[in-house]
Amino acid sequence: MNLGLYGAGLLALDIIDHLADSNLVLNIGGQNLSCEPETFDLVFYDSSYTKQKIRRIENYSQYFKSIKFVNNPSALVKCHGVLLCVASGMIARRKIISDSRDFRIRWASLFHTTASISRTSCVGPGSLVLPYSTIGPCVSVGSHTIIYNYSTVGHESKIGDNVIICPDVSIGGRVTIGCDSLVSTKCFVYPSVTIGANSVLDPLIALKSDIVENSIVTNVPQNKNRVLRGWMGDS
Repeated sequence: MNLGLYGAGLLALDIIDHLADSNLVLNIGGQNLSCEPETFDLVFYDSSYTKQKIRRIENYSQYFKSIKFVNNPSALVKCHGVLLCVASGMIARRKIISDSRDFRIRWASLFHTTASISRTSCVGPGSLVLPYSTIGPCVSVGSHTIIYNYSTVGHESKIGDNVIICPDVSIGGRVTIGCDSLVSTKCFVYPSVTIGANSVLDPLIALKSDIVENSIVTNVPQNKNRVLRGWMGDS
């Protein structure tokens, strides 16, 4: 099976490390597939290859059928499924997702075997649910969203498209998070709170009330411009 990875940075490295240990389940076109690394032909595309990126990935060549690097994202069209492995910069991620419609890339979802996902919940295409995370009952997770290690999403919550939930985040029940938002490490979102689209929560925020779209919530007001630049991918 040809599996594409859009991006060759640290997130891609983390994913192939789990793939090599057969600790992931892929969902392609609504079908769950267990991962047997020796059956995968991995195809990488990155807009800025470095010798270090390539060398790191090539260290895993013994675990997979083959590893190949391509210089045009259109080459990923031939893959059975593609994982979005770019985690930084909302604008960059949004552009990748938009451009992929021209290529008709088939996005795959990925679930770590240690993650707990309720049978009554749904996760959109292109999303990643990473180790020891929990998705409660009746949760809706949009496309191209990342739920990182040890994070919890409470019952009946709605998570939009292209959202990143960083490690060790707790999201209460019936929370709504708008598209293109970032919830940083160790945040706590109280039940029934709504986070507007394109918003950013800095680390260690305890959010008790609704925020409108394009909000930046930080414990250090002078950090607002830094936080915004980081999420936009301008720094």
